[in-house]
Parts: sequence; structure tokens; C-alpha cells
Amino acid sequence: MNNSIFPVAVFFYNRPEHTLKCLNHLSECIDYQSFSFFFFSDAPRDVSHSESVEAVRNLLKSQNKFFKAKLIFRESNYGLARSIHDGVSSLCEEYGSVIVVEDDLRVLPDFLIFMRQSLLKYQSNDLIMQIGGLPLIKPLDTSKDAFFLPLTTTWGWATWSRAWKYFSWTPADWPESLDDKRWLKLFDFSTSISYLSMLRDRFSGKNNSWGILWWYCVSRSGGLVLYSTYPKVLNDGFDGSGTHCGINPIFANQLASGTIQNDTSTVFNLPDKIAYKNNDFYSVKLFLDNRPSSILHRLLRKISSVFNF
Repeated sequence: MNNSIFPVAVFFYNRPEHTLKCLNHLSECIDYQSFSFFFFSDAPRDVSHSESVEAVRNLLKSQNKFFKAKLIFRESNYGLARSIHDGVSSLCEEYGSVIVVEDDLRVLPDFLIFMRQSLLKYQSNDLIMQIGGLPLIKPLDTSKDAFFLPLTTTWGWATWSRAWKYFSWTPADWPESLDDKRWLKLFDFSTSISYLSMLRDRFSGKNNSWGILWWYCVSRSGGLVLYSTYPKVLNDGFDGSGTHCGINPIFANQLASGTIQNDTSTVFNLPDKIAYKNNDFYSVKLFLDNRPSSILHRLLRKISSVFNF
């Protein structure tokens, strides 16, 4: 891992308003100038998207004076899954780690420095496979700035090449893994949510989710994800442009009580004990169990990244 260069991969498609919000918040991040940005812009999926894709690319060009990012404008449509996989893989290979943001996310000012410190602290611990900026729940113990869960995320995250190498479009142990009842209980979060049905749909071509495959590979490896205790990401993808569901009611109670660190000298209080707490696991289970079915359905569709760019 290159400890002096921290690449930030940001993925865009055809939403200019989201793009501008995303860029504005990135530019407000503490010490953002010390990070290396890579802006990935996918090509139109069909002619009707051409104008909005071009508008996004014009914004990226005009705003790049602040970021000095490498602009990667695809000449053909990759779709979400291939875009993420290709970009993350190439940056992990070159730099050893990567921070990932999508165009419907607004990161808080200490997002990047939290990711950087976490990447450095846990770079050699194979058990930790991802860092997440948007937890589904607030942990019972808030004395630390982060906590562990055995659950991946697609909303503002980071990983290392040593972990990303396990990602596979065609995992070698499928479907034999279905005989592992202990793993199945974890994968479906004690039946709170049918990740297994999403996975089956992915293998049968009914969705194009990279996220469910990442969750599969991490869970099969027994990996953990480090989450910030309070969210460092806001998700705008539930505003009607994505899945027609407002995200604020779901996370507002957590966002209201978080404290934003505001200078580069901040040292986050990250856990030394590498384990998740059963109370936090069951808090996530209760969160999923208690979501109204319509909201939960849309939440799952967003989590699994069913929709392509």
C-alpha cells in the first residue's frame, strides 16, 4: 500500500444536480487537496441520456480546477457494476487501496481523513476488508469513533487490494456454500433480509448488482467492516431520481448527534479489538425487521445496486 497517495474514485452518470452537490461536498472535505481524485463518467446507455451525460462531463471539467482529478470518460456504457469493478480494481492494483464515492452521495467534511486514518491503521489486518461511512445503526458503545459489523456497504467506502482481490463475478464455492448453515444465517442476517434471493437473482442474470457479490465474498471470507460511529455520508439516491424514497427519515436520528472533526490534526479513536459486538449485530437486525415493507424494499434495491447507470 502506498502510504503517501490515497486515491478517491468518484463515479458519475447522468445527474448534473447530484454531481454538483457531490463535488461541492468533496471540496469542503478537510485536507482534500492531499488526496488523488479519479472521476469516472460512464457513457450514455441510450440516446435519451446523451444530453445529461454531456452536462455532467462539462461540470466535471469546469470543477476540476479544484480537484486536479484524472478524468476517465468512458466511450461505451459500462453500467454500474462494471464501472465500479473496473475503477476499484485498477486503483487498488496501482495504489494498494481506494476510497469510493458515487454521485448521489454527499460526504461530510471529515469523511476523507476518517477514511485515510482507517486505511492506515488496519492496512495489515486481513480480517478487516472494508471501511464504511454510513452505518445503518448507532452502536451501543459510542466511546469510539468507529465499530465493526460483519456486513458490507456500497455507500461511501474504502478498501485495500488485499481484500478486493476476493471479489469474483463467479465465486468458486457457489453453490456448495448453500450447505453451510452457519454462513447462511449470517448472510441473510438471521432471516431479516433475503440477501440470498438477491444473490440468486444476480447469478441468474435478473439483477446486475456488484454489491451483493461483494457481500458474498466478504462474508465467505469471514471479513469485517469498520463503520464510523456516526454517519459521514448523506445519501441523495432516494429522492426520486433513484428509487423514489427519502433517505433522511431513516438516518436523521443518527446524523443529529454526530460531531464533525474539523482539522487535519484530528486523531480518530479507532478500536484496537477486532471483533463485532452481538448487540450491534442485533440492532441491525431490528432495524431491518422494523422497516415498513415498502421502504425496506426500496432500501434493499438501493443496497444491492440493482439499477445500472
